[in-house]
Amino acid sequence: MSEEKNHSLGELEELPRFRNHRVYQVTTTHHDEVIQNISTWKEQSEKGVQHRDQVQIRPNDKYVFEELKGPGKITNIWCTAMPLAKEDKDNPLDISKFTLKLITKAAPPVLRMYKYRKFPHLLTKIYIKIFFDDADEPSVNAPLGSFFGTGFGEYKHFMSRYVGMTAGGYVSQFRMPFKKKARVEIANTTDDYVCLAFYGAVTYNRYENLQPIENMGYFHAKYNQEYPTKEGIPYMVLDTKEGRGHFVGFTLNCVNKRRKHGFAYLEGNTKFYVDGEKEPSIEFTGTEDIFQGAWYYMRVNRKQSEFYAPYHGLTIKSFNKRDNLFFYLFSRWKYCKSSQYRFFPEGIPFKSKLQVTIHHGEFDEIPTNYNSTAYYYHEKP
Repeated sequence: MSEEKNHSLGELEELPRFRNHRVYQVTTTHHDEVIQNISTWKEQSEKGVQHRDQVQIRPNDKYVFEELKGPGKITNIWCTAMPLAKEDKDNPLDISKFTLKLITKAAPPVLRMYKYRKFPHLLTKIYIKIFFDDADEPSVNAPLGSFFGTGFGEYKHFMSRYVGMTAGGYVSQFRMPFKKKARVEIANTTDDYVCLAFYGAVTYNRYENLQPIENMGYFHAKYNQEYPTKEGIPYMVLDTKEGRGHFVGFTLNCVNKRRKHGFAYLEGNTKFYVDGEKEPSIEFTGTEDIFQGAWYYMRVNRKQSEFYAPYHGLTIKSFNKRDNLFFYLFSRWKYCKSSQYRFFPEGIPFKSKLQVTIHHGEFDEIPTNYNSTAYYYHEKP
């Protein structure tokens, strides 16, 4: 019996078991530039030592990690980056040289790192894309923020079972099998902002044959957005292509368009239509309900409403530290937002197709800006 099949015995029980695979990693570390002549690096720089851990990503450009060789399975993705800096197309920045121009341009993003909270361009305009085997289209295609669990370009310390943001880093523990090869790209979709320093590492297992990943699907992360949602039409979280698979969770980020509506968008039910069924086989009674909260996420015996747990959490909420009566009375005078995640470790299987919708308001009557990233496995990359 392989170590993959034995996983059900429990992580602690499996720790002593010998493994037959090899562990590899591709990173942003390169040995192609002489290190800068500063501080404790002076001696090594004078010797011509070549080393750098970060890469720059220009506007409308991308960084491509070294190809992962299969058969294998991604087990961990970690990354971090400086906030993006405004760039003059005719006079690009170069982080490899400390100049007055670089210091001036880099000052705003460096100052934003002091509080380490809001990075709108970094977390909404930098995308992670992953291609498996011979696929032309990415199976993973989402902004960094939504993929790693939060919205609105905000960094929030939390850790779920599968994704999180911890001590300045971004982490994914999703398992991503592939048969032949995999490619991870980090794409800058802005026209005039440069990522001065991006750091990343992708760790994966490599196997001698396909047996350890038999009967496993390809991982997908599907991003969607509607700004704003359409009256009378539910928001589409996921509409899969034909084929077998199972849904394992999603991140949802919402902010109302009209202050008078407060948190009324949370009245919307979430529905799962499996294999073309006309009536949903799964329907949660409200938006916060599928994320295992209630009453617009009440603050009960805690200093704040926000929380995180292994399989569900609320990472961002307006009136987070206000008591329940306060936000019920005053939420109509504010653009109310929430960012939440839910995972289904047992999976929600489908044989041919899955649609997941969520109403914005009880009858799709509340115009709201929605975006989401749905995580699922599918027989096709």
